[in-house]
This record gives sequence, C-alpha cells and structure tokens, in this order.
Amino acid sequence: MSQNKNSNSPQQSSKDLPIHVVEQIIESQKQQILLKTQELKLKEKELDINAKLAEKQMGLQAEILKSKPTETRKNFTVVGLFIVGFFALSLFFFGYCVQTGHEDFALKVFGYIMYAVTTIAGYYAGKKSGQKDKQGKNDTEIEDATIID
Repeated sequence: MSQNKNSNSPQQSSKDLPIHVVEQIIESQKQQILLKTQELKLKEKELDINAKLAEKQMGLQAEILKSKPTETRKNFTVVGLFIVGFFALSLFFFGYCVQTGHEDFALKVFGYIMYAVTTIAGYYAGKKSGQKDKQGKNDTEIEDATIID
C-alpha cells in the first residue's frame, strides 16, 4: 500500500492545481513561444541586413581595388615630376654659381642637399624594412615554453 500512495501522489498533485493556474501556465508558455518566434524573425531580418551590408562593402572594395592602379600611377607621376623639377632647378642653380665664381658656395649647398637626400632615403629604407619585419612576425606563431624537470 505504501507503494500505491507514492505512485498516485504526482497524479494527485496535478489534480490539486486549480484550473486557472494551469491556464496561466499554458498562457505563459504560449507567450514564450510567441516571443521566441519574434526573436527568430528579428534575427533573420538582422542577418538579411548584415548580408546586404556585406555585399555593399564588397562592391565598394572592388571599386577601390579597380581604381588603385591608376591612383598609384598618379602618385608615381607626381613624385617623378617633383624629383625632375628639383633636379632641373638645382642644375640651373649650380650652373649659375659656377658661372659667377661661387664654386665653394655651390659645393657647400650640394653637401647639404646630399645630406638631406641620404637621410630621407635611409628613413624610407628603414620604414620599408620595418614593414617587412612586422609582416613576418604576424605569420609566426608563439610556442609555449616547455617545463624541464
């Protein structure tokens, strides 16, 4: 008989619940299901928006990559024109100095110009070397130290 009481006790506890409590539980579960479906719809909309945004970004990046060679060519042209112009002006300046008899002054200015050019060239060479080192360090993986007993 003691076993019979134990087996009937869960059934009796559900029978003891008033009907309005059971209805409230069912209603709250319905609301939870509705809430989850709304959340899923919102997540789906968010994924669609993110996909459209990613497509737009990829299109913009493709346009940038297409225009990059022309921009690089324009930059080289501007730098080249600047160098040629500077070289032409310095030739005229040194020619004028030699013609007027100021060779010492021309040599002094030439020394300062060469100092500036070598300093700038060294800076850019070091900068390029530093970029290569950084790229190499990103590829390597740091290994954990092993403990030797």
